[in-house]
Amino acid sequence: MKKKLCLMISIFLIGINLAYAKEKVAFVKCVDGDTFRVMIDEEEKLVRMLAIDTPELEKKGTKAEYYANEASDYTCNIIKNAKKIELEYDSNSDEVDKYGRVLAWVYVDRKLLQEELVANGY
Repeated sequence: MKKKLCLMISIFLIGINLAYAKEKVAFVKCVDGDTFRVMIDEEEKLVRMLAIDTPELEKKGTKAEYYANEASDYTCNIIKNAKKIELEYDSNSDEVDKYGRVLAWVYVDRKLLQEELVANGY
């Protein structure tokens, strides 16, 4: 059952990911399981992954949600060790959210990071 659910979510993520030009970026800093900093056109930007919401880390007196540290570590390890990070923007989404974060599909060494997070339960 779990494998079927992961497969269905993966197919959904791939299906809504339309083919657009990818933008190569340079990693700067990890933030949490679904957000990180990169350099885009010589400017540091905060990136929020589309279609993913990992558990929240501890913030201002609130406890970290279950598996928040594991999700953050997983994403950070993949991004830190990547040879190539690319962002792909979705025409069905805003390019930037109300907090100024870049919204994108994230490819790490040609693999869709959102799909990897779902497949691994984060």
